[in-house]
Amino acid sequence: MCIHCDLKNFYQRFGGICMNINHIRYYLEVAEQKTISSAAKNLYTSESTINSGITKLEEELGYRLFYRSKKGMYLTEKGKLIRDQAVQILNHIEYWYSLADKDDISSSVHVIAPPIIRRMVLSGVLSTVFSQYDFSVEVYTENCKHILKIISENPDAIILEPCESKYMDALYDLCTANELFCECMYPDKGYLYYNGNLCLDQKISFREVQHLNVVGYSKNSMYGLFDEYYKHFSKTIVLPSSFEQWELIKTNTDVVGIFTNLISIYNREDFCQGKLYRSEINDQDLNVNWMMVYSKKNKDSKVHEIVLDLIRQEFSKIEKSI
Repeated sequence: MCIHCDLKNFYQRFGGICMNINHIRYYLEVAEQKTISSAAKNLYTSESTINSGITKLEEELGYRLFYRSKKGMYLTEKGKLIRDQAVQILNHIEYWYSLADKDDISSSVHVIAPPIIRRMVLSGVLSTVFSQYDFSVEVYTENCKHILKIISENPDAIILEPCESKYMDALYDLCTANELFCECMYPDKGYLYYNGNLCLDQKISFREVQHLNVVGYSKNSMYGLFDEYYKHFSKTIVLPSSFEQWELIKTNTDVVGIFTNLISIYNREDFCQGKLYRSEINDQDLNVNWMMVYSKKNKDSKVHEIVLDLIRQEFSKIEKSI
């Protein structure tokens, strides 16, 4: 029978099966360790994940792989029968991956960035990569973590995060020590936004801001940048989202809010329509820089260099003023 006919028969019989390679790995590890707890420890995952994966694999195959008892888990006869083949399958897959050139255009890129950067910068990168290149960009978010901590935990990723001015030296030192490149993609500042009849200068001091009645503030907007400041205000409204705060200011004349310029650019139409006004807070500690950090080996990769260049192009489109 020809290969085409074999494949056709296979799809007719098993077309609905979507077997997970990790489930095969779980099965082999439990067969070796005899307990789910030991297997989970060796694979750095949870016991529930291991148990669920094996159960799904058994459901797809249509037979039990293990006898379960208080003393442990032991292979059934069918479980023993397929063990060597399962090992061969994983070995074949590892070999397939080993053939990939590190510069192969089919690779994927791991990017860590907050939601605002995903919307303003990475959306354009993702669409370009999808339309012009045959590889994927995986974007992750890290909430309530400082860039220094994110870098130490993800040295192989491309990281796009804000860094307060006072931490810049520490950031450069960390990057140098770990052979990482560090680029300032966009210098940002602290701004006060308001709606109504407030008479404020274009530049005001932080001391003047503290005398305002109600100040809106988002603790998640800049990873704690304003944590040490908002407690000095007479009254504050703390919201989980910068955009919820933005809507609050547009509809309340007695509320002002602290943001950065990047947020205002994203909501540029509100300024064009005269719905909101802003004043620059004349305080160096409120200035931040949006940084891009990546490893030297990423810079040497053709795939990563494509993504790095696209990110630079998207940041260059962001207007510096309104």
